[in-house]
Amino acid sequence: MSGTLISAPGVALPEGAIAYITLLDVSPRQDVESSIIARQTITDPDQLPIAFEVLYNPNQIRSDHLYAIQAQVTTEGRVVLRNCSAYPVITQGNPFVIEVLVDLVE
Repeated sequence: MSGTLISAPGVALPEGAIAYITLLDVSPRQDVESSIIARQTITDPDQLPIAFEVLYNPNQIRSDHLYAIQAQVTTEGRVVLRNCSAYPVITQGNPFVIEVLVDLVE
């Protein structure tokens, strides 16, 4: 599954930024946190937009489960950008290619 991280105009990435794009199993399950299926780490991306491709094992995907992308950009161990909306992907008619809006973390 692939896509692009985008942000509002004028948002610049700091030097040493690291982008993390994570594919999660977000199926509703009692007392269980989302499971990480796969993650791509992009060190020192130029600037936004950032193209990504999260490679995963198709055998881990179940058609009756819900999956979503979570994205964040860090610098010096601090999250500076992250998605605030849900981005469902892969199953139940959801896309394999998406644009993910990341917002500044206050």
